[in-house]
Amino acid sequence: MEERLKSLLCDFEKEAFSTLYAEYFPVKRYNFLANIQAFREIWQCFMALDGLWMQEFADLEHLSDPNAGLPIALFMHAHALFRLAFEAAFTGSLPEYRNLFRMSIEAAYQACLILKHPELAVIWTKADKSKQALEEFNRSFNQDKRTKFKELGLGELHKWWERYSDWGHIGVSALGGGRINMDVSPQHVRFEVKYFETDEKIVSLALMDFLYASHVLGKSFFECFGTDSLWIQHSLRIGKLSCKAPSAPGTI
Repeated sequence: MEERLKSLLCDFEKEAFSTLYAEYFPVKRYNFLANIQAFREIWQCFMALDGLWMQEFADLEHLSDPNAGLPIALFMHAHALFRLAFEAAFTGSLPEYRNLFRMSIEAAYQACLILKHPELAVIWTKADKSKQALEEFNRSFNQDKRTKFKELGLGELHKWWERYSDWGHIGVSALGGGRINMDVSPQHVRFEVKYFETDEKIVSLALMDFLYASHVLGKSFFECFGTDSLWIQHSLRIGKLSCKAPSAPGTI
């Protein structure tokens, strides 16, 4: 392993990591830092979006509506998944960020549905109590999901949910693009896993795609509890965004 990658590990990590993991982890860290530097404007948009979420959560500390408790908790879960997703995206872990973000959309959808139909909170909390309760949950939240998204004004968000479900789940879309390479000969079959995408064009397009989807998700949250003005400002910032050519991230 290169010295520049070794230098990214602290002494504790050098002691705690196995030899193979110690080769993997600094590449992940290097890609994360290199992509932040290469796509600084996109990163700043994610930081601004994250800040808007946190600002709205702070404003909701004084909310008195008892029916809003579970939806707010679900939106907090959606935000936590969003953070994990953009961290994964900036490391070049593209299928992983898409799967995380798909779950973030799911949490936001359930929050919006419960806000509109507060009686669903009981069904949500009892979903794991029995087979019958789970079936009732699936009827209420998963059956005709596209229609429910549209009725909530989340039609565009459902399109992203479908898209990231295809790209994030185990399948051709997720494993395509050269993630798994095989070297086959009469003597052996050798597999190579490409953990991180390093093609600058693919990464930049994925980040811009994700940034727009994240804005759509955040807007659904703000429309439930806040105002649209800050999201309009964020839309303008995305519209003016220009990408710079990246430095070359590491590979593994």
